[in-house]
Amino acid sequence: MSEHATTEPTSARFIHVEAQADHLESLARGRPVTALAELVWNALDADADRIRIGITDNDLGNPVVIEITDNGSGISLSEAERAFGNLGGSWKREQRVTQRAHKKMHGRDGKGRFKAFALGHRVEWDTVFLGDDDQAQHYAIKGSSDRLQDFEIGAPSPAPNGRGRGTRVRITGIQDSLGVLSRDGSAPRQLAEVFALYLRNYTATDIIYRGERIDPKAVQKAHETHVLPAFVTEDGVSVSGELDIVEWTFAKKERRICLCDSDGFVLDEIEAGIRPGSEFNFTAYLRSDYVSKLQQENVLSLEELEPGLRRLVEDARASLRSHFRRRKAESASELVKQWKEEGVYPFAGDATGPLEAARREVFDICALSVHQYLDSFREGPIKDRQFTLRMLKTALDENPESLKRILSEVLELPKERQNELTDLLQYTTCRQSLRPASSSRTDCSFLLACRNCCSAQRPNATFASDHNCIACSRTRPGSSGRNTS
Repeated sequence: MSEHATTEPTSARFIHVEAQADHLESLARGRPVTALAELVWNALDADADRIRIGITDNDLGNPVVIEITDNGSGISLSEAERAFGNLGGSWKREQRVTQRAHKKMHGRDGKGRFKAFALGHRVEWDTVFLGDDDQAQHYAIKGSSDRLQDFEIGAPSPAPNGRGRGTRVRITGIQDSLGVLSRDGSAPRQLAEVFALYLRNYTATDIIYRGERIDPKAVQKAHETHVLPAFVTEDGVSVSGELDIVEWTFAKKERRICLCDSDGFVLDEIEAGIRPGSEFNFTAYLRSDYVSKLQQENVLSLEELEPGLRRLVEDARASLRSHFRRRKAESASELVKQWKEEGVYPFAGDATGPLEAARREVFDICALSVHQYLDSFREGPIKDRQFTLRMLKTALDENPESLKRILSEVLELPKERQNELTDLLQYTTCRQSLRPASSSRTDCSFLLACRNCCSAQRPNATFASDHNCIACSRTRPGSSGRNTS
């Protein structure tokens, strides 16, 4: 991509981006909160530590004007030419940290400005920066959605008295209702999700939306970090990563894995690919330098075609399943105590080792689901409860494949709940871990069987980092989680 700058008699400068119009139009589309987040990232990359998002509504409560104001370093004239006239070759690729605070920078591709047009047809960047003589200079950059290839840069003049450095982005010509940005919309929660890790790292930064500070911790129920197993790709690249699992207090329809660089900057998103249950509202942040590498090579979106990324995502999903399996087992702990007092819990004493603990964890999760969804189980006679729990244990011990049939045909558990249980357990359970260990069988022989079980599903997998059976995941390298809430 290249750009041409011309000078008009009015001293305004026009920058033309040589790119196909349909390509620029595709960049100018997107979800409202994603577009808003891009403008906030631009402010953060300009060393801002205070960003205000103001929205003016009409009489019907629909946004008609959006303003994002920051206290960053502003946009110098030379930066404007690079930032607004160099699509695909952002200067941020070379400058990785901000000039004043040396904070990690987010943008790299020079495409963020086009996302503003996903919010409205007309956008103005009104900015104040320090010139070569350290005097504050002021000018504006204007663009419209019907001329995405052209931006007008106004002539600089001395900044008004009292106006500090920084940029105000004003968006008008809003024709869509943008309900997510309305006063009762979900934008604050979505912004908390996007900037959760950044605000955790840079606590002095304030993002204000409609007068209220975005505070991810205020809407977090829990936050745990899991170290993923390291591996080496076929090309000899060493890959490591960590998975931050944030559980929210608010309801979320979308469960996502955000693909991030090692500092938590979100570069792409994919479906979480697991169904832990409607009671869990979460976002997972997969942090890895390998994600940054793929982003720079423009192949990050090719998850299914990039073997290293596919494996990294598989490990992240296995970690998610392990996390929520444990969370469900924790939820069942009080019930287990009650069942023991009633004398209906089918296990005696404490677990004697990791295999027995794994069997009980799976059992507790299944029994919890039965308790939650069947009134007859909760409110019926103790002897009926005892019979049901024994039936579940027998199925898990002798024929785990029959469990789904029992849940559907005998106990009539709702289909959605059956699917949740199947998804949560299918990649983490093998028959050997559910059967009672015989006196002649050692943990080591079980682990060997566990490796063979998983290798049959993934022929190229290695035992040290790829097997995900429930018993082994307790002790394998990289499977432990640390609570950072």
